[in-house]
Amino acid sequence: MPFWPLLASLNWPAIEVKAREALADWVITAKVDAEILRRYRLVDERGALQFGLLEPTGKGKALPVAFQASKRGNFVLLTILLRGTTPKGGRRLFLLTKTRPLKEPRPTPTLAVERRRSLVIVKTRYFEATHDLTKGGTLTSVKFARSGRTWHLSMNDRLYRRDLGGFCLKFDRMGRLLKIESGPLAAEISFRARYFSPDGRPCPSGASAIYRYRYFATLPLVEVEAEIHQESPMMWDELHFLELRTKERFFGRFGMGPPIECGMLIGSRKTHSLRGKLWGALFNSLDAVGLIGRRLYGIHDGLGDYGIYVHGPWLRWSGREARFRTAIYLGPSGGDGSEVWKAGLRWLGGVDVSVLVP
Repeated sequence: MPFWPLLASLNWPAIEVKAREALADWVITAKVDAEILRRYRLVDERGALQFGLLEPTGKGKALPVAFQASKRGNFVLLTILLRGTTPKGGRRLFLLTKTRPLKEPRPTPTLAVERRRSLVIVKTRYFEATHDLTKGGTLTSVKFARSGRTWHLSMNDRLYRRDLGGFCLKFDRMGRLLKIESGPLAAEISFRARYFSPDGRPCPSGASAIYRYRYFATLPLVEVEAEIHQESPMMWDELHFLELRTKERFFGRFGMGPPIECGMLIGSRKTHSLRGKLWGALFNSLDAVGLIGRRLYGIHDGLGDYGIYVHGPWLRWSGREARFRTAIYLGPSGGDGSEVWKAGLRWLGGVDVSVLVP
């Protein structure tokens, strides 16, 4: 039966997913307006959510679906596991029903968040990532599940002006943990930090940033959103977002695309531009770290000098606020970095998600 007649006959709102790329155990998110939930009595008088998700399978049958719901002001964010394989061009429908299934599926517990004093540690099936509040909540290390090796990095996110020098988030020794929200499918961690100079001077414009990291149980990706604010707008020659820098000889190759280009990291002190590219990565035979987005800057081969980095947006800035959204890839390299681009295709536009109301 076509989706829309089925939806109308059941008289429930639904989430429709159209796959532009083949997906395997992928996770999607959908924003459902709170008014829709109230209209169909999917929340109680106190606003508590009371609904389940069912996926019609044909012949009048439907299967319960693993999902996670989070209230966000005037909407609810649903995180839904597309269990199994969804072919390219495939369509799936998930009905929001008032009656929760007696036996809801429970995804394999592959996501955990742990607080150890100043550290916040996130574990997924692909990696273990560590944030340090004494360094503004920035990422400081990643242990890859594939190789078992740990990569140490410095997030050099900063503001710079020639006459003032640089001010980095990692120099905030008292970063604030704003939120940890964790479930079986996704976890969101938010930090607030101020920009400081290496000798502890605060940024003269009163600049600060809120970074939101969204981790997924079944994906080797971390969605990062940043809101940067300065109390007294100033002109900055450079605003850096997601400069993932290391001085370790952990990765020996780099890649970018499209079109796909690869090279060796040999300490050339050259910067390979990512302008116009959708992804860039550092990798070895087993592991890879990459950035996926539409405003990337470059990959610097500074082994033995400044260090090696893969870098997100880098721009001049003079406004009061700036916002960014980019994905970090942390997972298997596929030997040639190809796994980064496969994940990138899916994250950038692998699915179309719609909320349908009969």
